[in-house]
Amino acid sequence: METHPLDPQEPERAALTAHEESVLLGRIAVEGPSGFFRVLWEGAHGSRAAALLHAGAAVRALPDMGALRGQELLARAHVPAEQPIGALEAAQRAELCRLVSAVSVAGQRPPR
Repeated sequence: METHPLDPQEPERAALTAHEESVLLGRIAVEGPSGFFRVLWEGAHGSRAAALLHAGAAVRALPDMGALRGQELLARAHVPAEQPIGALEAAQRAELCRLVSAVSVAGQRPPR
């Protein structure tokens, strides 16, 4: 039986190492939105490391995404910055994807 990456029954699996975090954030920083979307998908589909990454850190790793702009995007998607990607609901992931796509295409503030 396979357990979910955020299973509280396995606390040894509940810590993201600095190396794992830097690899994921580096992928997002280099690949931009496509890397962000891939990390969101992996977090929802069994990658322990991606599931444990905080949504706020993932958003802030996007190129040209400052802290304030990232916080605004998270607020519009109703996602707390400290929420692990693996704990996002499907609607939250979809809204993050929509907002990141719109921001990357327009190069502007998140749409209303």
